[in-house]
Amino acid sequence: MRLDRWLRLKIGKIPQGLVEKYLRTGKIKLNRKKVKSSFKVKTKDEINIFNIEFKETLAICQGEINKKSGVWDDDLIRYDGDKKIIEKAKTIFTVIDKNSEASLLELKPITGRKHQLRKQLYAIGNPIFGDTKYKLSNSNKGINKNLMLHSYQIKFKINDIKHTYSALLPDYFKKLLKSKRLRFSNLK
Repeated sequence: MRLDRWLRLKIGKIPQGLVEKYLRTGKIKLNRKKVKSSFKVKTKDEINIFNIEFKETLAICQGEINKKSGVWDDDLIRYDGDKKIIEKAKTIFTVIDKNSEASLLELKPITGRKHQLRKQLYAIGNPIFGDTKYKLSNSNKGINKNLMLHSYQIKFKINDIKHTYSALLPDYFKKLLKSKRLRFSNLK
């Protein structure tokens, strides 16, 4: 069986791009060596997995998100020198609370693109509070000392054993939630 198929069988639905990235960066190795995803796994092969993660992330963004939940499936652009690179980006989102001034979202990135969540929220006109790179040019409302993006939970599965780790919300995050009158009691 191909290594990428074996990984999906044992770990679950993991995007091919993420498998390729983890193999390329050495987070997944076969017999302690870097290999390609097409490499055939044999009986008694040793597969080493290091720090594979799937994240669930809170964000506080500017303005009101109209839809209660959905999927953002976008083409994100980045540059490698002068070369323009277009990458598919997919995120599942749920609005936890909102008002006319701000929205609290739960975000589950399916792909792992650089600045994915920040770029996607900026693209729909609701940048994250505190983001100095992806902000609306005519507004200083988003200027904040801290980026209001918090990874509160990481879930992954290794050898059929589920692992879940959660992190408490930072005080600065709670303070902005309170000032924007957003409830966060729904968070697990």
